[in-house]
Amino acid sequence: MGDSSEGYRSLEKVRGYYLESNNLNKIFVVEGEAVNRWKDSRSFIKVKGVLLDFQGNKVQEKEAYCGNILAEKDLKEMTKGAVEKSLSSQFGISFSNVNIQPNKGVPFMMVFMDLPPERAPGKPGEAPSRLSDFTVEVASSQKGSK
Repeated sequence: MGDSSEGYRSLEKVRGYYLESNNLNKIFVVEGEAVNRWKDSRSFIKVKGVLLDFQGNKVQEKEAYCGNILAEKDLKEMTKGAVEKSLSSQFGISFSNVNIQPNKGVPFMMVFMDLPPERAPGKPGEAPSRLSDFTVEVASSQKGSK
């Protein structure tokens, strides 16, 4: 996993939004940027996201490597398997999740599919009534190579 040297990774520009997919019904997308606040480079930064209901209970959890981003158009058209495969590379697109220098960031994206059914009919663009919030944290990273 990680190491015990001094530093941390911060998450910035985090946002979550719903998207209607042609193949997956409604999906919830969380994106942002993981910034390396260590003194050395970091690689394979992984984030963990959790969807919560109104009581604060975990509804769904997902981990994703940073550096893998899909365009909204692709999210709307891809199958579940294609989305998961596209977001699963520990290296990120074009090795963007390798040797992140201090104070540099790498984007991340998590796509929550198979959302729980809504309890009551909602208005278009409204969150399903069972979900109320989400959390994101850095799950792990490794020291980069010199």
